[in-house]
Amino acid sequence: MAWIGVIAIIVALMYLFVQLGLAYSWSQIGEQGSIPSSADLPLVTVLVPMRDEADHIAELLECLQKQDYPRFEVLCLDNHSSDHSVQVVDQFSDVRIRSISLDDHLREAETFKKEAIEFGVAQANADFILCTDADAILPPTWISTMMIGLLREGVAYVVGPVVIEADSSSFLADFQRLDYCGLLTLTGGGLQSRLLVSSFGPNHGYRKGSFMDVSGYDGNRTQRSGDDIFLVQKMVDAGYDVRFVKDRGALVRCEACTNWSSFWQQRIRWIGKAPSLSHLPSRLITLVPLLLSVALLVLVVLVFWHPRHWPFLLTAFLIKVVADSIVLLYGLRFTNQKFSLSAWILSHLFHPIYVWLVGLGAIFVRPRWKGRSI
Repeated sequence: MAWIGVIAIIVALMYLFVQLGLAYSWSQIGEQGSIPSSADLPLVTVLVPMRDEADHIAELLECLQKQDYPRFEVLCLDNHSSDHSVQVVDQFSDVRIRSISLDDHLREAETFKKEAIEFGVAQANADFILCTDADAILPPTWISTMMIGLLREGVAYVVGPVVIEADSSSFLADFQRLDYCGLLTLTGGGLQSRLLVSSFGPNHGYRKGSFMDVSGYDGNRTQRSGDDIFLVQKMVDAGYDVRFVKDRGALVRCEACTNWSSFWQQRIRWIGKAPSLSHLPSRLITLVPLLLSVALLVLVVLVFWHPRHWPFLLTAFLIKVVADSIVLLYGLRFTNQKFSLSAWILSHLFHPIYVWLVGLGAIFVRPRWKGRSI
């Protein structure tokens, strides 16, 4: 059964080729340039969909009040919260910030994040839209840095960098921070090369006209999540220019999942969208890590019956470690994060199991978000 080991090594080499290609594309992303003079700056609408975010929304709004961009409005779109999220927003006297309760406009059973954003786009006074999450932490230069990318001629959609922060030093927290460093490199490199079209929900923006031209989320409403990735893929399919903003001035910080249950639910939501992606290269690239994880786990089982499979297992695993380490190092360098050697090793050992379990979960588990099945 040596042929299984040979196949595993071939898949590992495919994985290495993909990771190296995306890492190289990340390294080729150019500098941002500078923002035009304030007299020429257009109004920007920041959309913040929220549901039961009373504990987080105030910190986000304080970040927005500190923005160095002079012309913007903030629409906090309350998606049928059961807490006092709206009251927290309304306590801010800043005329640029206002809450919109979707209770008054849309039925809860039919209102998820996409519907909230579409309603917000319709209410926006600006031709430029930036989206973030209610639990995000923004640098003072966030709007201005994202707008440098969005104001480029022909650019319709921009994606900004995201990093995970956690107070805990647990393995779960370390794994998420490392994982996001890898996702950062792959997302930026994927958009640069057009081989992997993806996005970050807490940090993206687009022109309102482009959103309307692709009919918003028409065509993928049955997928309750994925407001960012389905929209960016529609933009690419329509021929619009999509860019990654590789600038620390746009780096958004988000909290890590605090327990394994919420972590698995989040990742199952993410991977469950893969079969519905319209961009064929993205679908194929998403499949490669799953194939490699399955191959490695099969080899682990075979080793107990046929020790001669050890060289195949070790070779395939080391190829994966090399590929992942290169991608992670780019992300770590950009975000200025450091990790212990133990966290690094444990994450490499856990990753194939994680990919395999999330893949199974996407098939058999219906994920939940904020108390709702999606």
